Amino acid sequence: MPASEPSQAGTTFSCSIVVINTGARFIAQARVTDDHGDVLVTALDPQPSSSGVSAAPTTVPTTVPPTQPTVPVTAPPAAAVLTGPPTRGQVAVISVNPAGNELTLDTGSAQDVTYKACAQFHAVAPGGAPAGLSALVPGDFATDAVDVNVPCVSQLSILNAPAPPQCSTSGLGGAAAVTWEGFNQSAHAVLYLPSGPGEAIVADRWCTTPTVVGASNAAVGLSQIPKGAQVELTLSNHGWITAVTVKS
Repeated sequence: MPASEPSQAGTTFSCSIVVINTGARFIAQARVTDDHGDVLVTALDPQPSSSGVSAAPTTVPTTVPPTQPTVPVTAPPAAAVLTGPPTRGQVAVISVNPAGNELTLDTGSAQDVTYKACAQFHAVAPGGAPAGLSALVPGDFATDAVDVNVPCVSQLSILNAPAPPQCSTSGLGGAAAVTWEGFNQSAHAVLYLPSGPGEAIVADRWCTTPTVVGASNAAVGLSQIPKGAQVELTLSNHGWITAVTVKS
């Protein structure tokens, strides 16, 4: 490496080489391999010697790239119990069609996804008991296993409904104007269609039964809200539904 230049990996330069015991001369192309001045000769061009006899050709060394280490493959972590809106790895059942052997899931994307149930489909209840497609109810929350080659859903593991002190409804939240689709008492879930074009049905949860106010400002039950009604949902800062107010 020329003394006038700092050592820097990747720098290339040309230099003359003279073999002392033979007088052979070469023009070399070299590349700096690190910041300590170590170099790798990448090309040698023999030059005529003073005796008029060309130096014997030489073999340019070849470097072999190091073997890349194998990166271990780790299994994804198990899905946690669902709290609030659906999260990655967890789904909400939007509709079930046992006769057509299919179900529609809220996967947290901008669009509900309808899958066929695999031939060997089975659902697993919170207690671990096996169940079939007909046992699913809109508003159930679960983790799913999908055979992407078909594609079809091979298994749903239904999650327990949350209950205090597992979840918290404290703090300021927000409100959203939506269209009422229904509810699932056992799953503590409300199904609704957000306002706006191209929206998909969503399922959210409550920790404690939400306060429900009817269109006449009287207290009513969730079962008294008709499908298609315009309602306002009040949510805590944790994403739980705390109140439902019927607007029309």
